[in-house]
Amino acid sequence: MRMSLRSALVCASLAAGTTPTQPAAPVRLAATAPAFGRGSPISFALSNTSGRTVLVAACGDHVTVILERSQGAGWQNYASGICLAIYSMVPATLAPGALREETTTVQDPGRYRLRILVGTDLRNVNLGVVSPPFDVR
Repeated sequence: MRMSLRSALVCASLAAGTTPTQPAAPVRLAATAPAFGRGSPISFALSNTSGRTVLVAACGDHVTVILERSQGAGWQNYASGICLAIYSMVPATLAPGALREETTTVQDPGRYRLRILVGTDLRNVNLGVVSPPFDVR
């Protein structure tokens, strides 16, 4: 059985968790410090490390961020990126090499990470990018 080059590329990219139109990790996401106080602003930055404009899920003027909390051996949703219908949900653009800074807050102590959804076209803003963990004390 022969496999075309296109089929091989699609299989390889699916195994890597991407599609041929989406780079594997076009955006880097990280909190700006390893620990924060309860209820204080948690600043984070996302930067486009690819050579093309990337779309980022947004709610109004802000990036839609999902907070996950460490639970046992895994991660559980702590706060999802809910957007009220009065705000635009058009994805934000992040130009090649661009840096964007945002903030969020967490009230409960624990170990957390951030997740955002990115893509390269309006139909595919669904690639999850995850930050390294940080602590809230």
